Amino acid sequence: MSRRKEYRLGVLSPERIAALETIDGWEWNPHDAAWYRMFTHLEQAAHHHGTVAHITQTTVIDGANIGHWVMAQRTRHRQGLLTTDRVEALQALPGWDWAPHTGPPTARIHSEPAHSK
Repeated sequence: MSRRKEYRLGVLSPERIAALETIDGWEWNPHDAAWYRMFTHLEQAAHHHGTVAHITQTTVIDGANIGHWVMAQRTRHRQGLLTTDRVEALQALPGWDWAPHTGPPTARIHSEPAHSK
């Protein structure tokens, strides 16, 4: 059993938890950490450009393929797999659009799929 799984199950000792947390770059949930790293790149792009509308499939920021990641978030949203907090974080970015190539944004606002929590 992995240490992360032991941690989630509450069977990892406090000493082992403390030791693991001293490791540079250690993350209890690496998938969440990766999502927030990419979101931070997107936020920085929004701050720098005033919008994220310029992001395309091939956009790379600091070596990160942010364009591919943005497409993946839109896909996960359409599939209802994106958590509410992530949906809200993305929607708060200036210029964010769930379907940028399907017509005027106002026509799409009411047709967004439900998302999971």
